[in-house]
Amino acid sequence: MYNNHVHIYTDGSTTASGSGGAVVIPARGITLRIKLSHVTTSTAAELAALRGALEYIKSQRPMLPDRGPVIEGVRGRYQLGDILNATCRSRPSKPAPFLNWFVNGKPAPSHQVTHKGPYRRANALQASVSTLRFQITARHLAHGLLRLRCSSSINKNHSRSSQELLIGTQRHLASEKTYEEENAPTVTGVKPYYSVGHTIDVNCSAVMTTDEIELEWFINDDEHMPSSYLTRYPVSRHSETGLRETVVRLRFVLQPRHYHNDELRLRCTATFSKLLTLSSEETVLVASQQTPGFHIAESHSGRTAPGCGTLFWTALEAVFVFFLLR
Repeated sequence: MYNNHVHIYTDGSTTASGSGGAVVIPARGITLRIKLSHVTTSTAAELAALRGALEYIKSQRPMLPDRGPVIEGVRGRYQLGDILNATCRSRPSKPAPFLNWFVNGKPAPSHQVTHKGPYRRANALQASVSTLRFQITARHLAHGLLRLRCSSSINKNHSRSSQELLIGTQRHLASEKTYEEENAPTVTGVKPYYSVGHTIDVNCSAVMTTDEIELEWFINDDEHMPSSYLTRYPVSRHSETGLRETVVRLRFVLQPRHYHNDELRLRCTATFSKLLTLSSEETVLVASQQTPGFHIAESHSGRTAPGCGTLFWTALEAVFVFFLLR
């Protein structure tokens, strides 16, 4: 790019030769090399604004971990009755992940799990911490082993699509506009025209395939929608296709305050997200507390039982006395 004697080269190119210095502004996924042939106060301000814009773009991008969480505090061997106290720490990411514990493939009971965080790290990244604590019993074992798994899950928004409804102050047809038509939600219940005092009662729906979908209604792009206007229905499943459908209803009485510049814009936006899950697993060996061996006699009174030698001489004395008395 070229602006006010400032040459901007994309990453991988070389800076043009000539007089003047060069400024490098790095950002994730792009590096700008700026050749300054004539530096002015205006140019410096533009560079500062450009750097700020790049940092803002960088801060808005999701940063996903490439490895599973870390499990700490687990010993290699336990006895029945021992307390297992393990900690799971997620890798830094954005947004913050949610951690789940599993014991032998089953979700850990909620009263045994404590969640902490998220905690802020460098570069606006966040990390979550979760602890698992319980007493080991025989029901936790599978062939003498106990398997722990901690999973880190992040919802990654990967696309958005909208359908917009435009309502004017005059008695004319309401118009609709669709963005990203292939994945756009469906709006039903729209009347040919509206005026002040009429009730707007429309539904926004979207079919859920493998992705999770979040539906949002906006009035004139205002994110602060009164909760009394909205009704979120439970997710239903089509009997024929088996696909799930989510529906959000918008209902309110049209008032003059709803109009901006003599028009009212209603927009339903569907945000499609995929669940990224990374897991780490630990296998723990649990030994029985019983001491191996065969016990001939056991004293319950605390006194020592007679040994084999004592029993032998007692029997011999009895035989000798028997023959003397005959």
